[in-house]
Amino acid sequence: MSRPLPEDALIIVPVRNVVLFPGMVIPLMVGRERSRAAAQEAARLQRPLGVLLQSKTDVEEPGPDDLHWVGTTA
Repeated sequence: MSRPLPEDALIIVPVRNVVLFPGMVIPLMVGRERSRAAAQEAARLQRPLGVLLQSKTDVEEPGPDDLHWVGTTA
């Protein structure tokens, strides 16, 4: 059973080979099931997503050590 997210929590979606900048409008292809679930949850809760570039693109299930620590919200 999952716990409710704190009000100020940002739902993170890792991306490969694309960098988003504030104000950009581009289609974002979300391929992993976990990432799709995160995006759907953010939409359901009406919260922004935190989009972080993967530093290790070969990792299928990235964790915090596999992501750049600066990203953007979408």
